[in-house]
Amino acid sequence: MTDFVIVRSYGSDLEAELARAVLEASGIMAVVRRGDAAGILRAVQPADLLVPEKEAVEAVALLDGPDAGNGGDGSDVGAD
Repeated sequence: MTDFVIVRSYGSDLEAELARAVLEASGIMAVVRRGDAAGILRAVQPADLLVPEKEAVEAVALLDGPDAGNGGDGSDVGAD
């Protein structure tokens, strides 16, 4: 079983989904973990971005790359 770690925490579901898309376009599997709000509230609820532990360093490098902007809150890999 693959262990997943949090690489970023975002203020909204939309931000997390955009980051997930960036990682998956680069071949890194990513999962967005959301709160349990439903419907429109889900879009404005905080969400965590998780990747397999073995790909965490590469994922952070991609998210922090020169074209990444200021995604996330700067949380470290594996932060809970």
